[in-house]
Amino acid sequence: MGTIVFLWVTRASPVTTVGVLYAFLLLLFPWVSFLSWRQQKRGGLPVFAMLGFVYWWWFAIGMFWLERTHSLRRRIIDTENVDGAILLALVGVVCMGVGMRVRVTPLPPSRHLELDDKQTSWHYVRFVLVATTLVSLVPGANSILGAAGRQIMEILISTVPAVALLLLLRQCLTDKGSMLDRTLLWVYFPVRIVIGLASGWLGSVVVVGFICGVMYFLVRRKIPLTMVAVSVVAVLFLQVGKKEFRNSYWEHGEAAGVLDRATSWLNASASKWSEALHSTGSDSTGQLSSESLERTSLLPQVSHVLAVTPSQIPFQDGQTYSYMATALIPRFVWPDKPSVNDANRYYQLAFGLSKARDVNGVNIGAGCLAEAYINFGWPGVICIMFAIGIILGFYERSFLAKDSSTLFLAIGVALLPGILGIEAQMSAYLGGVIQTVLLTILVFLPVLRRPAKNRRDKPLPATVMAAMRVRPSL
Repeated sequence: MGTIVFLWVTRASPVTTVGVLYAFLLLLFPWVSFLSWRQQKRGGLPVFAMLGFVYWWWFAIGMFWLERTHSLRRRIIDTENVDGAILLALVGVVCMGVGMRVRVTPLPPSRHLELDDKQTSWHYVRFVLVATTLVSLVPGANSILGAAGRQIMEILISTVPAVALLLLLRQCLTDKGSMLDRTLLWVYFPVRIVIGLASGWLGSVVVVGFICGVMYFLVRRKIPLTMVAVSVVAVLFLQVGKKEFRNSYWEHGEAAGVLDRATSWLNASASKWSEALHSTGSDSTGQLSSESLERTSLLPQVSHVLAVTPSQIPFQDGQTYSYMATALIPRFVWPDKPSVNDANRYYQLAFGLSKARDVNGVNIGAGCLAEAYINFGWPGVICIMFAIGIILGFYERSFLAKDSSTLFLAIGVALLPGILGIEAQMSAYLGGVIQTVLLTILVFLPVLRRPAKNRRDKPLPATVMAAMRVRPSL
């Protein structure tokens, strides 16, 4: 209540009583879920609470703090559609939460694969971390295996090193790591940040800190507040210089090394913030902050979807989900299979976000929630978010539970940024998860084993139990 009152007092746009109520409920559900999880001491991570908070941020914050003229292509956002978008998020979160409560049998711990706790195994993990990081430094690393192997390379230079990093970090946090492990971590973090800055993707910079913070919480059961604060500041600082960086290196194709590209982004952001602090004109600090905030809000896009669907753009009846049917087929088997971005491209063109000549260079998603409405309206939101909840419940109980194996826990944490990336549409959100998990397990397969079954969990034969009751203990 205090949070909602604060947002209402500091609002930049008019809000309705109904909209405020929706925003309050959208925050209440994940908050109550978190309190319940903490009270029951279930361990693992409160995935629903985390997802619910993300939805609240991407919808409710924009309702209070974004100017209504900051809409797509200068369209003014109607208050009625804003309230409709908040209600859509509220219904979607509730349906997702109900789906996560469906007890689909998770993969039991006895079926998990575990890292063999030998010195040679940890040497292999260190080798994987170093090798994949060095490969990611090669220009055009994603294309080393050609177009057919692009997805494989993306997994090898993103998810696989993240899992290796988390395995070593957990060793260090439990005081089992060696000096070599600590040295690798101290070298890896700055190198990974520089690589992320040079790539032009803000998410790749923040993800490293996020997954390490999650692993810290899982081991120490404390929230790393310093890391959270640094990540928020980094996002706000770097967001304003991203467009200038991409204009230089993506659109105009300027040649530069990894360090030069990273430095260029930092300098562009620093220059904009410096000008804003010394100016009261169009480049003021408030406007730059609003620009950064708009990048983490789905409210303008979803409000626009509600305004034109189906009055101007008819429901798509599942056309944007066509990629999901082919997602499990590797591209080297089917080189011409549909792209994961096809649904995004349709959305960008049909709803006027991009021109046809720019659609390949700009990737804008409306999220699974809006995509469900675009295809089937309100019934689609209810059914599809419920189905997503069932999948996420299985993911939580198999990879992020208290009794998950170390390897499965590391894979689950590495996948978590994608799970919380609600701006992605279904084909990108869940399309490649199975491939990612299988390929990651394949990479670590030489040092994996099945956990030994605990014989104490097996009931003793009736004859033995009877003998124990009759014969006195020695």
